[in-house]
Amino acid sequence: MSGALPFSRKATLRAERPAESFVLSPSAAEMAALAAALDLVAVRALTLEGSLERVSGGFAWQGRLEALVVQRCVVTHAPVTQRIAVPVGRRFVVAAAPATADVEVDPDADEIDYVPTGEVDLGAVAVEELSLALDPYPRTPDADAVVARYAPEDTAAGSERANPFAALAQRRFDA
Repeated sequence: MSGALPFSRKATLRAERPAESFVLSPSAAEMAALAAALDLVAVRALTLEGSLERVSGGFAWQGRLEALVVQRCVVTHAPVTQRIAVPVGRRFVVAAAPATADVEVDPDADEIDYVPTGEVDLGAVAVEELSLALDPYPRTPDADAVVARYAPEDTAAGSERANPFAALAQRRFDA
């Protein structure tokens, strides 16, 4: 995905606001653009809801992403509908990103985004979280039957495959 984001909703981080709640949903045109950008058949619904709160050192976003998307089966290319519901947590720091090479990463911590302008794009957060939550190999319930029907006989379920190194095992190499 390159260029302008298909879904953008900007929020300004302000110290005088202790907390602010958001419920964001794209328009029909934005959902169509999002489907095209993520190579989906369709995005039927998408909602990012949560709150942006002032915390020590910046701002924290805690919320939930819910979506209903249609992808293509990797075997049959038939449409596969997926319901997504994932928690979203981010920390925003109003400063330039640190330039040091020694950065420690805590895998359990929320992702930290450095925002030099004090403006965050919560739509971009939604697009990123949706792309990470998508099933990378969507399959229809009958996909295994299709694979079995078109698989070569020597790889069909229950048959033993010949070991490609069996001929080498029978050879002797004398020094």
